Amino acid sequence: MSDRYHRTDTICSKKNVQVGRQILHWLEFQLLDERGEPLPHQPYRAINEATRCQLIPEFSGQSDAQGVIRLEALHPLAVTLLLVANPLAEVLQTRRVRALRAERPVSTPLQIPYRYDPPPAGFSPVEKQALDDGHGYHYLRIGQLCDRFPDLNPAWPEQTKLPAFHFPDPGFSGFTVDDESLDRRHVLEICPFRAWSLVLHHQSEYSMANAYNLGLMANLSYSVVTQNLF
Repeated sequence: MSDRYHRTDTICSKKNVQVGRQILHWLEFQLLDERGEPLPHQPYRAINEATRCQLIPEFSGQSDAQGVIRLEALHPLAVTLLLVANPLAEVLQTRRVRALRAERPVSTPLQIPYRYDPPPAGFSPVEKQALDDGHGYHYLRIGQLCDRFPDLNPAWPEQTKLPAFHFPDPGFSGFTVDDESLDRRHVLEICPFRAWSLVLHHQSEYSMANAYNLGLMANLSYSVVTQNLF
């Protein structure tokens, strides 16, 4: 054809066409703790390839009273959610853990060190409720959502390796939902940010707390798992 409007060779490498408006999408996250209680008023930002290319501004705001974050007018692209570290750490320190743990047990005999794999399915009532309601479900730890390492008191030593259980992603890359998982709610069950404080009572009387803590410290000090990890 000689009509230049229908040529796509090296002379005219593009062709103008008319199409309908691009279909935009929505996405919801609901932040819950292990007991199914919401995490409200958590500052967040959400990014995708469109925000990285500065075609649109980053999504930002706070979760509502039910812990829900709703994003609208999304292009069909993967979306990454990042929560502000300090407010998230502050609220997760106050939340209680679920009695029934979903982590994989250490093998017996102790030949394989404890692994930080995703927990097996079927342990969480939050998971069951989310799936029954037709939502996506994900079990996450603080380090898989926060945008940096939170400020702790006392401060974490700078050269010390981050605790791998709570911070399995040292790059703090956030939680990503692929483009095929848009137009639905994703329930994010977040592990409380808790740690043991092994306090010893300085007293002449017998202390059950001392007995438990000394026994636990002995197990941690002499276990094969600890020796293999460090």
